[in-house]
Amino acid sequence: MNNISKEYFCSTLNNLKNAIQKQWEMSENLSKVLGGDTSIYLELCCEFVDKEIELLTKEFNDEDGWIEWLFYECMIIDKVLDFKINNKKYKGTPENVYDLCLNKKDDK
Repeated sequence: MNNISKEYFCSTLNNLKNAIQKQWEMSENLSKVLGGDTSIYLELCCEFVDKEIELLTKEFNDEDGWIEWLFYECMIIDKVLDFKINNKKYKGTPENVYDLCLNKKDDK
């Protein structure tokens, strides 16, 4: 039984994406003001985000890496990619990846 709702899953991924975008902006602004490399701020945020993605991956037993693919390959670069399961094409959205992972989890 999954304890994470689709709404919570989707909002978590969107919040993580927003956190990275805000950190990126802050890092760029700090670099302009302070000069030099301020990427440490972004790296700290990314470490937190990586841990959250890891938690979701474990919760859904996502051995195929769909959650990570969705987040880094679709959401961070703002591109909706497609994926195929059993010759059926799906958009790479949080909702579709949730359904995919939930169904795979229930199959095990």
